[in-house]
Amino acid sequence: MSVPPTNSTSCAGMPEVTSNSRLVASPDLRPASAYTQSMPESRIVADHRIMGGVPCIRGTRIPVATVVGLVALGQSVQEILVDYPQLSDEDVRAAPEFAAMAVGERQVPLRTSA
Repeated sequence: MSVPPTNSTSCAGMPEVTSNSRLVASPDLRPASAYTQSMPESRIVADHRIMGGVPCIRGTRIPVATVVGLVALGQSVQEILVDYPQLSDEDVRAAPEFAAMAVGERQVPLRTSA
């Protein structure tokens, strides 16, 4: 049974992958949500055959979350490039941009006071 594509987030809060997106995806995955369309270049890949579909830097098995975590810990782009020489400056800068757009897509319910 096929599920029609939507532009909402999945249960885990990760964006769905859609065919009309700049996010590089396996042909048998659904297209990504709208925030990936604004990415200038397809530096982030979500493919169910690579790291179980976790968004990774194109051409690597380095998850976006790993790069975002390093940036959050205060590492500079140059320090990250020393540890991960297969990445480029643009790859490191694309990871937080992707994460920011992904978080911006998520809907959070408002709590009412008790």
